Amino acid sequence: MVGSAFVGELFQGYIKVYQSHECLIAFAGRTLTVRHLISRISGHLAELRIDFERSAKFKCVVRKSGAQNNLISN
Repeated sequence: MVGSAFVGELFQGYIKVYQSHECLIAFAGRTLTVRHLISRISGHLAELRIDFERSAKFKCVVRKSGAQNNLISN
């Protein structure tokens, strides 16, 4: 997972991997179907975007592609 660099509330770009997780998916079916399933999951994960929320404390969040994003709109 690529991390993001914030200086205060300003987005300064992406930094190296700071967190990694492993996952196991069990599926019974045809190879073509499982390839399609893994492709869809990978595609959705690749579209996640870093964002922030302003409240009492500055908070970094992950948003779905197409969702309102403060970093893109600013």
